[in-house]
Amino acid sequence: MKKQDCNIREITPFDYPQLEDFLYHAIFIPPGSEYPLREIIFEPDIYIYIKDFGLDTDCGVVAEHDGELIGAAWTRIIPAYGHLDESTPELAISILPEYCGQGIGTMLMKRLFELLRESGYKRTSLSVQRNNPAVRFYERLGDRITDEKLDHMGHEDYIMVKNLLENTALFSGRAEAYAKARPGYPKEAIDYIVSLVPADVVFADIGAGTGKFSECLARRGYKLIAVEPNEDMREQLKVTLKPYPNVEILAGTAEATTICDHNVDIITCAQALHWFDPDAFRAECRRIGKPNVLVVSVYNNTPGGSSISHSKNSTNTFYSNPIMREFPNPMLYTRETWLQYMTSHSHDPLPDDPRYEAHITDMNEIFDRESVDGLIKRDVITKVYSERV
Repeated sequence: MKKQDCNIREITPFDYPQLEDFLYHAIFIPPGSEYPLREIIFEPDIYIYIKDFGLDTDCGVVAEHDGELIGAAWTRIIPAYGHLDESTPELAISILPEYCGQGIGTMLMKRLFELLRESGYKRTSLSVQRNNPAVRFYERLGDRITDEKLDHMGHEDYIMVKNLLENTALFSGRAEAYAKARPGYPKEAIDYIVSLVPADVVFADIGAGTGKFSECLARRGYKLIAVEPNEDMREQLKVTLKPYPNVEILAGTAEATTICDHNVDIITCAQALHWFDPDAFRAECRRIGKPNVLVVSVYNNTPGGSSISHSKNSTNTFYSNPIMREFPNPMLYTRETWLQYMTSHSHDPLPDDPRYEAHITDMNEIFDRESVDGLIKRDVITKVYSERV
């Protein structure tokens, strides 16, 4: 079977009964050992992974081929083997044996991680036997071993944790489309931001991406430190900011910028705050910022777009009592720029993804349906949040 013949979708109540089959196949059987009786799944320590599945905190995806479910990955907040705390869901994944080794597990996990991020989760955990080859699979996906313990059968298990806020790889392969098609920022919004600080300040723009926001500051002559973790995006950032000698570009994260202590007057992040660990970023702001440093977050909110929930959830979490201003930022897209825009988001499939062709077909249909005189319009609103931390 080819990967493009496999459909990855969210789990539905209709799929719940089949979780018993997947739970059974999720049990690790060392080579040479006999499979246990299927009734083993009804042991309380095992059945807890699917019992009454469908709670508000449950999340899952399935893999489907020719109308048959061939794999599933799901999370629950339960007191099971890999439980960490009440805000960290524990993950389970299972592929029917005849479909293993075809990349389906990776597709399931990546889609599940997307759903968990969209739901506001910061990390997920799992328990895996120490001698299970799947340990290497989880490590490739970014899970890290944090503990070891014995399960109820006396097996040595690793507890592994995936930080869902690690985003360095999510925008790889998207930099060109991002730079060409993502909305810019209206002059009125930039005027407002610079009016909040004196003329001789040092800016730090965190999660600078390809430089769409950084350039708005750089062209006004401010000393600017632009921090971006993704290599692909950072290369485009260098191109964008090459004309500006007042800019320094650093490879760093929001939680570890590599900027010197107490070196900046104002910290900005555009379309990025929701990727950051809020507590760690706040601590980093206080480390790199001068006393009472101003932190500004900017979001371009498109009607019906995910940035609306991203901006609301992330700013509510990070700020205590921010000042918020709104600025109209209407966008017009040609078919070319519309397709570039709709392949620039972290959740959009790339050309090597089996979902890519269907995604492009869907985006073309939207353009055909909504465009007027060869243009599609989106009434974007730029929101600016600011507060001293």
